[in-house]
This record gives sequence, structure tokens and C-alpha cells, in this order.
Amino acid sequence: MAYEEMDIHLSDLEYGKYRVFAIGNDSIVSNSPLEFWVVPDPSPPEVIAMDTVHQGDALQVSCSRDGTLALLSCPFFGCSKLHSVNQILDPTSTFTLIDSIRVIGDQVVNFNTSNLTTGPYMIYAFDPYGLVSELFIIEVIEAPARVSDIRPPEIELFPNPVKKVVTLYTYRDGSYILTISSINGVPIYTTQLEGTTYQIDLSSFQNGVYFITIRSKDFVTTKKIVKL
Repeated sequence: MAYEEMDIHLSDLEYGKYRVFAIGNDSIVSNSPLEFWVVPDPSPPEVIAMDTVHQGDALQVSCSRDGTLALLSCPFFGCSKLHSVNQILDPTSTFTLIDSIRVIGDQVVNFNTSNLTTGPYMIYAFDPYGLVSELFIIEVIEAPARVSDIRPPEIELFPNPVKKVVTLYTYRDGSYILTISSINGVPIYTTQLEGTTYQIDLSSFQNGVYFITIRSKDFVTTKKIVKL
């Protein structure tokens, strides 16, 4: 049997899945074709989320590009890396798929945690070409005891550090003034914030440390963020 190498030029192919078959001189076609994808970006998608979430609160997650986000249970022997879309979506595997949501790149979506028990969970993203993200583990923790509404709301910033878009999340709905200041305290950006969630594009900011402050008539709360 003779073996021969052949170069395949992919520059003229559209994005998608392809198969390569070998055909012998006797016109017999190989039973095991070589499968491959032509993709616009060979790097895996990235999951962006908070590390912890209170039980009953919305788990806010985004993906670095168009695709699907999947929330899975973590088995008793610990979370481990899954390598394919079939593993993620397989209902017979040891990893139970809890929910999946189709997303547009950088779009923030919410997973419901009301029916989740406390403990670790896995989040994966995969794009239309089958590329799977690294394992992202989040921890569902017990919700804090109710406190007076005059208490300043907690603020979550994610991701932090951030390269481009940061999401600010407050635990109490309201109307706020949001200000971003330099490490020297000089205001750089100010806007009005309504509700509990706001996305801020920091792509034009220079790398460094900044302070994000929200204000209402009753309080002032500040968090530090690092721009990469």
C-alpha cells in the first residue's frame, strides 16, 4: 500500500465542517474520513461571569463571541474539563445539563438559580464551529439574611481585571449616578444608571487602576477595577 502526502489549501473554503475521503485506484472509498472545521478564529470562546452568586439571584454570564452558554452540575467527585459539545449536551453523562442559552458575543444573559442548591457548578461556552471554552466554575452560596433597605447595595464588577466591557451589578434596584475616576481621584466618565445592571465599555481607557463609584441621595459606594 502506498502513502502520499497532499497539501490542501483552505483559503478559498467557506467557514464550516468538512470531510476528506481517500479513494484508491480501485475506486474504493475510505471508511474513516478525516473531519475538520474551517473557522474564523481557532481560539476557544471565553466565559465571563461572577465567581459566586447568591442562591435565588440571577447568575449573569457572557461569552466572548456568538455561541451557546451551558450551565452544568458538578459531580460529587469534582469538576473536570469537557472537550466536546457532545459531552456537554449528553444527558446520559455524569455531568447534568441544567440549562443552555444561545448568545451573541459579549451579550449578558441570566441563568436562574432559584432551584439550585448551594455548591459548585460548571459553565461552558461553545461556538457554532464546535470550539469549547475552558472550564469556568461558579459557586452558588446561601443568600444573606434580609437587612434594612437603607444599607448601601453591594456592587459586583465582572470581569475584574477587564480588557474591554465590564458589567456592573447592584443587588438593589434604583437610580444612581455612576462615576469612573483615575487612581488619583480625577473623574473621567459620569452617567446615570437605572436598574440593577449596566455595561461599561472600557476599551478606550488606558491600562491601569480605576475607581467606579455609584451615588444616590442616601449613600456612596466605590469599587476598584483594573483595566488590562
